[in-house]
Amino acid sequence: MTKKELEKRLEQDISLEQKIEYLNRLSKPYINNNKKKIFFDQYMNGDGSELKSKFWSKHSSSRIAFDLYSCLANENKIDDFEFEYQLPGILYKNKESGKPNMDVYYQQGSTIYFIESKFTETPSSKLPQAYYIKTDKYKNTSDIYVNEPLQNRFRNNLFIAKMFSDFCYSYIDNIKKNTKDWFDYKQEICHLFGIIFYAKEKITTSTINQIDFRNIVYDFDDYEILGKDHISQSALQFINDAKDLVNRIFEHEKIDIKFSYNYDFIQRILPDFENKTAYGTDISVKDIMKQYLLD
Repeated sequence: MTKKELEKRLEQDISLEQKIEYLNRLSKPYINNNKKKIFFDQYMNGDGSELKSKFWSKHSSSRIAFDLYSCLANENKIDDFEFEYQLPGILYKNKESGKPNMDVYYQQGSTIYFIESKFTETPSSKLPQAYYIKTDKYKNTSDIYVNEPLQNRFRNNLFIAKMFSDFCYSYIDNIKKNTKDWFDYKQEICHLFGIIFYAKEKITTSTINQIDFRNIVYDFDDYEILGKDHISQSALQFINDAKDLVNRIFEHEKIDIKFSYNYDFIQRILPDFENKTAYGTDISVKDIMKQYLLD
């Protein structure tokens, strides 16, 4: 099925009855890390304002992620779990100009997992200059010139600032030309920034020794043009370069954590989840995922 075919078949919002059912599920508390947590609060606190409109679309990437992954929150082997997990953002005048939100976060033993869920979104075509312009003067996201030194933007770490900005600059052309790929370079860069400073500033326990970041994507027929694995060579190169970059930064900053970075497709991982019970229901994940026309 192509992306356009699916969007046409799922062009309406879900019904009021379905919304009420989801709100009940989102409001059902769970206990992780000895804390009471509620999914509704996580979505409301996220920068994406998902529950205002996006979540109710029949082809919502946040809702498909909720239906697929929320079952993990009640599993004994999962130490912590949240949606719309906020990572550290780039700074302007000592304030975060935007916190990257990770669709799914969970901890299992000594590993932290971050998942970016992609459904029918169109990749960004522009990276904010704050990530790659080395001069103090650059254009903000409103296309207005502002002044803020590179080191300040990168949370007073010049080593990371130089390495990361060079990496970003090397992919500017890919971002501009990114029209048929599912891979969102701009979004990945923001998340990588957040992961680096999350590891540097937020992880206070020595029990964490690995961070695993991956994109889980709905696989459309459109992506056949990208190659046999439905991913472009440029995206694969980006993943390899970014993995090397983050591990080198961790080594320099004496952060004893291994960083892994990859991708997969919803259709390919669904068998690992389909026999679990969807969160807040007595329905299997397999049955609840049928609404997204995965067959």
